[in-house]
Amino acid sequence: MNTPGIFSDTHMRKLRTYFPAIGLALAVLLQACGAPPKLVDHEGKTARLVRLGKTINSSADDFAPQLTPTADALIFTSNRELPQFDDEIDRLFISQRMEDGLTKAKYDPVNKDPDIKVGAVSYDPVNSEVFFVQCYMPDGYGDCDLYIADVVDGEWKNVRNAGPVLNSIEWDAHPSISRDGTTLYFATERDGQSEIYYATRKGGGGWSNPVNIGPPINTGGDEKSPFISNDGEKLYFASDDHPGYGQLDMFVSEKRGRQWAPPLNMGVPYNSREDDVFFTTTSTGDTTFLASNRDGGEGGFDIYQIIRSSKFESDTPDEKEPPKPPAEKKPLIVRYAVLNGFTYEPIHAYLSLDTEGQEEIEIQTIGEAKAQTQILAGKEYATTVSAPGFETQVEEFSYPPEAHGIKDRRILLIPVDEEERKIYSFVVEFDFDLFNIRPEERKHLDSVVALLKEFPDSKVVASGHTDAKGTVNYNIRLGYNRAKSVSKYVERYLKQAGVRIKNEMEIRTYGESMPVDTNETDEGRQRNRRVEIAIVRLK
Repeated sequence: MNTPGIFSDTHMRKLRTYFPAIGLALAVLLQACGAPPKLVDHEGKTARLVRLGKTINSSADDFAPQLTPTADALIFTSNRELPQFDDEIDRLFISQRMEDGLTKAKYDPVNKDPDIKVGAVSYDPVNSEVFFVQCYMPDGYGDCDLYIADVVDGEWKNVRNAGPVLNSIEWDAHPSISRDGTTLYFATERDGQSEIYYATRKGGGGWSNPVNIGPPINTGGDEKSPFISNDGEKLYFASDDHPGYGQLDMFVSEKRGRQWAPPLNMGVPYNSREDDVFFTTTSTGDTTFLASNRDGGEGGFDIYQIIRSSKFESDTPDEKEPPKPPAEKKPLIVRYAVLNGFTYEPIHAYLSLDTEGQEEIEIQTIGEAKAQTQILAGKEYATTVSAPGFETQVEEFSYPPEAHGIKDRRILLIPVDEEERKIYSFVVEFDFDLFNIRPEERKHLDSVVALLKEFPDSKVVASGHTDAKGTVNYNIRLGYNRAKSVSKYVERYLKQAGVRIKNEMEIRTYGESMPVDTNETDEGRQRNRRVEIAIVRLK
């Protein structure tokens, strides 16, 4: 997602140490027997998740939901395709809240500039302003900056950078302005990892220097997408370090005088095994919207509605807490080591664990560390193991009901030489910070169609690359979006030509990690802004 803020740049740098060719689908390294999350008290009410489907969501990324000041409409960000544009940048969409539900989302050009990439939005009804995020702007101070606009008759006027007091030379995003317009909360990487800061409005219209909100909210991990309640007494935010269910979980902290209480996990169905971010809720807290890339959605990140009521008898069946071993049984932990089948050296691998139709669990090995996860004894499991340059392997296994403790599993992957099997490759270059295909770069597609007619069993691999401008996190996403753009264009071209291939196109992203030229000159950076397409013979 080409958005200011789902993935932490600091976290990406750490992972990149181990994964030079890290892809988009970063899985969580599950930790067995971790501290259980402390859950919020929902006051005897049951929370039920509502999948909004195609009324709101698309096959792209839909995120950063926000209610308008009157709560009569839902506004959010999406990078979906629109017929009037030839790119897929982040734009605002709006849906009206009616008695019978939400209306079909529509593109909302509130700022009258379709080329402006709009990230998370927060309204200040007292001062008739809106706070939002833009990245890599000519007037920016860092990678992503906070911006302000005046709201006049529903339109954005006088769009301006929030200035050097609020913004830093790093990443500043995810604004949430208090209901009275006096305190601005936001996420920033000025101290390295993503943390939550706040600033207060001065009498003359300026802002105080931002202050790190500190513990117990901020940790050594990433905290982002803050949302301050209407009364200013509750702060909701996402964190990947407080005890939770998955990667980024939603938490809430209550204000106690001038201090914030230790945060509580929002629990299921607010959280899942994946990323759950951008929480926004009504004044009563009984209707919530958030973004998540959990399974069962329409695309990447989807927007979900959660309704809390004492009338519900039980949680939504498909959103119950992940199953745990019975209390009387000792935990069973499987520890994986993935090795090169020829050299027996540890390799970086992606593992997908599935059981009896339940949600898949994705884990990684990192270097010589062993990935591990807790499972249920007596159940049938299937593990799919893959790594770049190796044949994918599927292993089925189970343990007797009385099994417990730690069980080691060693998986050997057989290396393949993809370079020797490559029958054709070419490069598509891109303009700075864009991922739409230039017309002159489409000339290679006739050759692709001809080759795939001859080799229908081949695999097409699209690898996205960037120059070194921007953050590691941003470039990983940009590389992915470029590869995805090429992949979608090739698929459309093949469909028009009546060519069917047996294997899905593979999308990889390398960000800035594999330059083919210097990043010190315009010419070199242009060569680095590319997607390499390879047609690889599988048989």
